[in-house]
Amino acid sequence: MKNRKVFKEFMVGLGLTFDKEVSEPLMEIYWNALKQFTDEQCRAAFNKSVVQCKFFPKPIELIELTGSGPGKIEDIAQVQADLVIKSIRQIGGYQSVDFRDPVTKSVITNCYGGWIKLCEEQLEADEKWLRKDFVKYYQAYRRQGIQTRGHLSGRHEAENLALGYMEHIPQIVHVEQKLLENKETKQIENNE
Repeated sequence: MKNRKVFKEFMVGLGLTFDKEVSEPLMEIYWNALKQFTDEQCRAAFNKSVVQCKFFPKPIELIELTGSGPGKIEDIAQVQADLVIKSIRQIGGYQSVDFRDPVTKSVITNCYGGWIKLCEEQLEADEKWLRKDFVKYYQAYRRQGIQTRGHLSGRHEAENLALGYMEHIPQIVHVEQKLLENKETKQIENNE
């Protein structure tokens, strides 16, 4: 959490909701536990805590409600690795892509040299090792709060920008699990 003022408002709101006095030292403990997460993750955790907790939530409960509790980061990393691998197969390196998860974008950019390079190297690499390495990188980046905003350029966009063909920049593919599942279902139906 970066916005300390909003954080204090959330804590006061929790105090009012759960009839608990929120002192400055208590706020500092919660701030230190949650400052590694984005404002959006914390907002979601505070909102969920109001409807899911019976008592004033402990810091670990709020961390779990961000979707980043112990054991959950690895689960998220596995799902994101699967999404990236499916995207490589179904979309490829020519299209520009936008993954919803900013940590996924950061891992692709910083650990694999970008979307184009990842797609090219994946053709020669073993999927098992890509998955294993991606999960390892994702967990580290997620714990450190390293994120990248924006989309990842594909080959068409990169080459057209370099040549000054601004009117020929293709649409960005917004990657979502549902989109890829629908494509797989259609492919299976077409093959039958």
